[in-house]
Order: sequence, then C-alpha cells, then structure tokens
Amino acid sequence: MKHCHECNKDAKRLIKSKCNTCYERSRRSSLPLLQLNCNQCGPVNTKKLTNGLCTSCYMKVLRSTKTIQNTCTNCHSSFSDICNNNICASCRAKDWRSRSLDKIKDYKQKNKDRLIKAVREWTVKNQKKRNAQQAYRKALQLKATPKWADIGKIREIYQNCPSGYHVDHIIPLRGKNICGLHIETNLQYLPAQENLKKSNKFEVLLG
Repeated sequence: MKHCHECNKDAKRLIKSKCNTCYERSRRSSLPLLQLNCNQCGPVNTKKLTNGLCTSCYMKVLRSTKTIQNTCTNCHSSFSDICNNNICASCRAKDWRSRSLDKIKDYKQKNKDRLIKAVREWTVKNQKKRNAQQAYRKALQLKATPKWADIGKIREIYQNCPSGYHVDHIIPLRGKNICGLHIETNLQYLPAQENLKKSNKFEVLLG
C-alpha cells in the first residue's frame, strides 16, 4: 500500500505522489477560469460549459426535467431529484455527515485558518444575510426568554465565557423534538468543537 504525500492516507496507486482524490482536486483547482458564454445567463467566468450551459443553469435544467415525484423512505417527504433513488437530498446529507464525522473533524482541523478566512469573507460579502441570521436568532431568544429570567445572570455568563468555549443551550432553543428556554439554568460552557458537533441535538439518558 502506497502513501499519499498530501492527505497522508494509504492508496493503491499514486499519481505524482498523490492519491486519486488529491490529484483530481489539485488538477481541477489549477484549471484557469475562462470567460465563456452560457446559452441561458450569458457571459460567465467558469472552467467549462456542459451542453452550452454553466454549472448552475445545467443543474436547474436537470432538476426541471425531473417530473417524477418520489417519496423519501426515511422522512416520507415528497421530492423531485435527479438521483434515481428513494432518499431525498436532505436525508442523504445527514447520512453522509453521520458516517463522516471523523473526516469532517480532520478537515476542519487541517484547514482551520482557511475556513475562518472564508467565513469572514462571506460575512463581508453577505452582510444582509448575516444580519437576517442574527435577527432570527435574537427573535428566537426573545420568544424563549420568560419574564422571570435573570437577564443580568445571562449577560454575566456570556461575558465570562472562557477562550475557546461557546455558551451552549443545554436544551436547544430549536430542537427537533423539544425546545428549551433562554434562561441562566439552561446555559453551559462547551468547547467550541464539541458545541458545533452537538448542534441542536438533545439526548435524554434514562437510568
């Protein structure tokens, strides 16, 4: 078994000291952006056209031509997808994330600075979307904050949050089967990575 010099993983064969995945990624990233003319949206900066269409327009055409309505075997919702299976895109994504937690964690650790930079750049370019997200989060907290909540204690918990930790709602404000309150007894400090992994899940341990 050979060893990839980029991802440090074992591979059956190497191309220029890289596994097939790393080689294809570097090859695609090295392709120059061209000023091409999409038949639907006009001039675009892209690497190639498919049937005279850019990637975005081509995917829209594929989705619009799929007229058969499928029923997801997991969540039982109706969906129209270009994939010929009985699982919707949302369930496929959840399944992939649950099977790839270690891979996602390793990727985030190796690319921490690049991801932080990408988030900051996105925030600058999409300030209105970011403001909408923050407003939605604030509205959730206001609706979940009863009159008897100790606002001073809540503010103190946020101000004293240690470096590298997040203030987490023990029972999430917007969980799947349960919604908690924005009160001081429902707040805890969690390491940033652990809090991101937890997301809006809540597990009840039965004795």
